[in-house]
Formats: sequence, C-alpha cells, structure tokens
Amino acid sequence: KELRVFLLMRPIYFMLWGCVQSARVIMWLNVVTGILLFMIAVVATSLFSDAWHFQDIYHSVISLFRVVTLRDWVTIYESARESVDDSLKPYVWIFFVCFIFLFSMMTMSVIRAVVMEMVFALARDFDKEAKADAQRIHLVRCQHA
Repeated sequence: KELRVFLLMRPIYFMLWGCVQSARVIMWLNVVTGILLFMIAVVATSLFSDAWHFQDIYHSVISLFRVVTLRDWVTIYESARESVDDSLKPYVWIFFVCFIFLFSMMTMSVIRAVVMEMVFALARDFDKEAKADAQRIHLVRCQHA
C-alpha cells in the first residue's frame, strides 16, 4: 500500500525537484531577459519619445513590462503610434508584435523547456538508479541461494 502512495507521488516529486534544480538557470534567464528589456526600452525611448509611456528609460521599462504581461498593451501601442510621424504609423505594430512574441511567447516557452528538461533528467537518473539497485538485489539473492 505504501508503495502505491510512493508511485503516485513520484511525478509530483519530479516536478517539484525539477523546479528546484532549474532555479539557477531560470534566474540567469531572468537576468538576460531584464538586460534585453532594458536594451529594447532604450530603443523604444528613442523611437516613441513623444509618447507619455516612453518619455524616459524608466517609463519605457515599466510600459514594456506591461506589454509583456499583456496588461493594457493596446493603450500603450496607441500612445506610441500617435507619437510617431504619419509615415511611420503603419509600422509601429511590427515593433509591438515582435516584442510581444519575443518576450511573452518565447521567454515562457524557454522557462517551461528548462524545467521539463530537468524533470526528464531526474526521471532518467532515477530509472538508472532503480535498475542498478534491482541488479544488486538480484546478485545478492543469487549469491545467497
């Protein structure tokens, strides 16, 4: 009966331990994401400097973070679109679509992939150890028989 409970808890153990093992990699991914966000904020400040959301680096980082979380991003997009020349207005959407795709979609996909890779690696290691233990038990039984 206890073995069944352990077997039911095994996937939860792998998921939790995979998250713990991948914490360092995820921390560095967050550092790289922050640096990229800052660099894109510098570009956005120079492109959309007349918009209130992009008046300085601080406001640009906050506004772009809001765009990443998809919170009220249409208002920020419209503000940026109104701040550029008429000849550039049709192209502002390219900046925002690329930014949203890069940060919202790809960053979360990479984080999920890192955690899942750690979980699979833990499962492989666990299976190798279980096979080695089974072989040792078999050898001990054969020696005592």
